Amino acid sequence: MNLLRHGCLALAAVLAAACASGDKGRRAARDPAPLLVVAGAVAAGAPVLRVQGEDVPYVEHRIQLEREQPVAVTLKSADEEFDPILECRPVDGRPDETLRNDDARGLGAGARVELLPGRSGTWILCVGDVRGRLGSYRLEVVPILEREVLRALGTASAAATGAEVPATFFCPIVAGRTYRVVVEASGFPSHLAIAAPGLEQIVSNEPRIEFTAARTGQAVVQVASLSLASGPFTLVVTELW
Repeated sequence: MNLLRHGCLALAAVLAAACASGDKGRRAARDPAPLLVVAGAVAAGAPVLRVQGEDVPYVEHRIQLEREQPVAVTLKSADEEFDPILECRPVDGRPDETLRNDDARGLGAGARVELLPGRSGTWILCVGDVRGRLGSYRLEVVPILEREVLRALGTASAAATGAEVPATFFCPIVAGRTYRVVVEASGFPSHLAIAAPGLEQIVSNEPRIEFTAARTGQAVVQVASLSLASGPFTLVVTELW
C-alpha cells in the first residue's frame, strides 16, 4: 500500500508539474514579451508639440516595427495630475498615418494605440500630458497575438419545429487573417454556422470554429439550439495573429 501511495503521489507530482508547465506555456502565448518598456518623465525643458491648440511638452521614443506585425502601445501614469496623451507615427509618415489617443477605454486616464504597420521601419512614439503638465509615465509596446473583434449577447430559441430563426451577428474580417468563433452557453447544445466572402458555409455542432478569411468584408455568424432547450449565450470572435 505504501508503494502504491508513493507511486500515486509521484504520478500526481508529475501531472501537477506538467499542468503547471502547460499553464505557463498558455500564459506565455497570451502574454507575449514586451518589445519596449520605458519608465520615464516629461520634465522641464522638454520640446513642445502643438496639440489641439495647446503647447504640450513631450518625450520622444523610437522603435523599429515590422510590416503587418501589430503591436499595442500603452501609456499610463501614477501621477494623479498627469493625464497622458500618446501620438504614434512612422518616422517618414504622412498626417493620415499619425495616430493619437487620450483616455483609452478601460485605462482611466491612460492612453492606448494599436498599430498595424503597413511597412517595416522606425516609428516615433510621443508622450505628453493633454494639458501640457509635467510628470512621470510608463510606456509599453507589446505584440498583439490575438484580439477580440466581437463580443455579443444573444438568446437561442428551442428547436421545436426546425424552422426557428437563428440569432444572427455580423463581424468585419480581413483577408488572410484567422478568426476563432466561440459560443459560450451552458443551457443548451449549440449549432454554429458562418458565412464569409469567398468561403463555403462553415457549420459545426461544436461551440467553436476557426477559419481564415479569403476576402475582406463581413462574416455572418448564426447561433441556434440543437435541442428543445433554449437560453442566453455569449458570442466571442477573436482575430488571431
